[in-house]
Amino acid sequence: GAEQAVQHFEHGLALAREAAINYWVARLQANLAMAQIRLGVAHDHAALLAARQYTDDYQERWMSLRCLEALAESALALGDTAACIAYANQLSSLASAGALQEMQAQAGYLRGLAALGDSACESAHQELTLAVSQAEAIGQVRLAWECHQALSMVASARSDAKEKTRHDIRARALADQMAASLNGSGLTADLKHGSRLRQALRRSGDGLAKNIPRHSNN
Repeated sequence: GAEQAVQHFEHGLALAREAAINYWVARLQANLAMAQIRLGVAHDHAALLAARQYTDDYQERWMSLRCLEALAESALALGDTAACIAYANQLSSLASAGALQEMQAQAGYLRGLAALGDSACESAHQELTLAVSQAEAIGQVRLAWECHQALSMVASARSDAKEKTRHDIRARALADQMAASLNGSGLTADLKHGSRLRQALRRSGDGLAKNIPRHSNN
């Protein structure tokens, strides 16, 4: 679960720093921050900025991708939707250069969440529709699940009950698919903490956040 992930990354980060293996510090810092954000606990944004600077200084593109993803999530968690979009745009640009479709889809999803946080439904719909198409095309089930959840919220805000139902059904089917894929493994799909949707909408004040169902696992 998310709690175990935080402990794992904290331990790995401590070991990397103790052994002065700076190569892994940036990625572990990014992974730790994202796990903390999804748990709704405090994270170190300044440490993420330092990690991103390290990846720039040493031209570690793969590490840069992870840091940019984490910085976008961090900005979203801090309520800075403009910064989230800026980091997501950098992520998209870097991913495009390497034809990394998953990261391009992640960037679109994060821009969509930022738009949701700003109650900009049309922009959110455009970004999330493209992101879910990309995610499903490359078999990224969890990202597609998150996109359908967010698109359900967009449909709700637009009073489009038919579209909301369609996305709800698809999200449930993907959740069942994730659970089935882990059947017998002793692992569980952490659907409670895995979604970033609530983080985005929680900060939209009296906007879209009020539409989150109380029973939702987002």
